Amino acid sequence: MPKFRCQCGNVLNLSEIWPECERRLVPITRVGGLADLLDSNVPVTGEQFYESIDEVSMVVYRCSNCGRL
Repeated sequence: MPKFRCQCGNVLNLSEIWPECERRLVPITRVGGLADLLDSNVPVTGEQFYESIDEVSMVVYRCSNCGRL
């Protein structure tokens, strides 16, 4: 069970499939490009959407106690 202890002492559980504390930092240019693609009515699958984000995103964890990244 992977866990991470924040500097405030709170323990973040990372073993869930979608950990509540996990966040993705995505460049705003990629968000804008995805919005443009969706506005163009070009069909986009969920897999394509996630692949587009995963290519450029960075995983960070946010403490639910203090909000620290």
